[in-house]
Amino acid sequence: IAWSPTNSYAPGKVSCPGNLLVRVANSISPEEQEWVDSRNKITDEHLIKFLDHANMTDFDADSFIHGNIRSIKIGIAFSGGGLRASIAGSGQLAALDNRTDGAWEHGSGGLLQATTYISSLSGGSWLVGTVSLNNFSTIDNVIHSGLWDFRTSIFSYGGLNLVKTFNFMSEINQDLEDKRQAGFETSLVDVWARALSYQFFKDSGKALTWSSLQDFDVFKNHEMPFPMVIANGRTPESCIINGNSTVFEVNPYELGSWDPSLYQFTQVKYLGTNATNGLPTNGASCIGGYDNAGFILGTSSSLFNEGLLRIDNVTLSSLLSGKVPVTSGGDDCDNNNTVVFGTKSDGDQCVGGFNHQGYIRGSNSTIFDINNSLIFNSVKSVVKSILLSISQQNNDVAVYKPNPFFRTNAGRSHKIATNDSLFLCDGGEDAQNIPLYPLIQPEREVDVIFAYDNSANFQGWPNGAAMVATFERQFSKQGNGTHFPYVPDTNTFLNMKLTAKPTFFGCDASNLTSLVGDNANIYDIPLIVYTANRPFSTWSNTSTFQMRYDNEERDAIIKNGFETSSRMNLTLDPEWNACVGCAIIRREQERQGIEQSEQCKKCFQRYCWNGHLNTKHVYADFVDRCIQFLKRHYKSISLKAVQWVPSGPLSWLQYIYSRIRWFF
Repeated sequence: IAWSPTNSYAPGKVSCPGNLLVRVANSISPEEQEWVDSRNKITDEHLIKFLDHANMTDFDADSFIHGNIRSIKIGIAFSGGGLRASIAGSGQLAALDNRTDGAWEHGSGGLLQATTYISSLSGGSWLVGTVSLNNFSTIDNVIHSGLWDFRTSIFSYGGLNLVKTFNFMSEINQDLEDKRQAGFETSLVDVWARALSYQFFKDSGKALTWSSLQDFDVFKNHEMPFPMVIANGRTPESCIINGNSTVFEVNPYELGSWDPSLYQFTQVKYLGTNATNGLPTNGASCIGGYDNAGFILGTSSSLFNEGLLRIDNVTLSSLLSGKVPVTSGGDDCDNNNTVVFGTKSDGDQCVGGFNHQGYIRGSNSTIFDINNSLIFNSVKSVVKSILLSISQQNNDVAVYKPNPFFRTNAGRSHKIATNDSLFLCDGGEDAQNIPLYPLIQPEREVDVIFAYDNSANFQGWPNGAAMVATFERQFSKQGNGTHFPYVPDTNTFLNMKLTAKPTFFGCDASNLTSLVGDNANIYDIPLIVYTANRPFSTWSNTSTFQMRYDNEERDAIIKNGFETSSRMNLTLDPEWNACVGCAIIRREQERQGIEQSEQCKKCFQRYCWNGHLNTKHVYADFVDRCIQFLKRHYKSISLKAVQWVPSGPLSWLQYIYSRIRWFF
């Protein structure tokens, strides 16, 4: 397996391959093509099983699939949105996985097994990365193995267990030191990446590389979808990320971009190698292990460096003063309103928390002076050494140095090719918070994309902004021949309830002719099945920066994700899987001139956006009568109080506190 050659976080020397490390992005790689060809044989059979199980009328799945010139390719995309996106997305994914108990009977089980590509960014990459790099694990196994234990935030990893916190910080510090001693630059993304890995990978994933996927049996045997992670490029010395930023893709074989600004890919296994125009400068000596799995996921989610910077500016200073504004419950401890761990006790006694003078009180009322604690001072020392050792230049992004695209000439961006470092950041910072970019590349021939949106655009819920951003980008200079079906504005998404249930876009390819040029085919524009985060059995619009969840809340959001993906366990629409099947086969039917069945026509009437607009002012989407309706009709649902919109300075302060108090 392609672990780091040093068996640590530090990269090390390996033998170079016999070919150039960089190629032009005029096709998918030969390795991906070979893999997909073999995967097609598996997805074809799983798709037949799914379509047969979907009870589609007037349709013979076996003859249709085996009679096609090319295999139908399904893509799944999971949005960013912090742990909310990971947890909600895991329930949505579980509903598509025939290995999940109940997914075959009450969800869309088997769809995941019929899928060719799965893409992700930011918080969604934590989901896809966890599942993929743990041997394509099931969500049940991820939970029951203890990997996703979010009861303690990684920003206060040990809680009151200072020994655990000290060991955690010391290990991260040593990992960064190992990388620096090997001759490579570090940034806050390295700290973030190592911290993430403790929650997503066994044994903290210190030596686990992204390219290790190539050697996993489940990947080599084509038993899982082809995973991809998205990041954005940032121009050196710039803080601006917009729709014209270069979008980068990391897959098991390569890192690079289809955008004309770069239009190249490099072999991900050899990141860290000094190269000029794709040729290693040290002859037969290359670098391996730079593509640490956590570093790739940390790159895609580097928005969360805000949290690390907050540790530097707020929490660290609080630690140094002996006052710790880090809370598991948000309760005040004493009359001085000191924020503490734990809960209140009688009077102004503080049980298991810090008081305002910097003392820690145990449940037996023994008081320890935290300011003079050897362990606590050691923790402070380690935290300071980590922060002080990191370069202050571009420390809020992932630094890939040396730049694998140094002095290449295929792309239009002079700034990328002439800089010795490549700077990458959060994949959703260009507003494309659903990773549709790699799935709409015509070279991949994707027929249908299931887009799961767990963004927080309006009162913590999605409003379709990510879809709008991808639609608009096709008309920019970075569009480069990619095409995306028409979508409405965000007000229409909400006013016409397009986030209230799954919505299909691009249902009729003949209506997309104005989007393509002479050299493009309207049938190559994938149909989009858009599903937004929605409260069925719990309020799942938690803060993007909430980094701590107790098991009850985590499991409730997973359950809600399953219900979102399955039309409330198929109770809202028993024909949902048939409608999914209609969406999957639509493009191939259009290529062959096959008319839809009456069942599919009715499905499309229910789920396709009809092209109408409603751009009026948007109001709250959830009201008391809707909640009461759900409670009346679905007895198992137990919803929290209705979300409220704050008014007045004090209310706004209370609201802001309620949204950020879980961050630490």
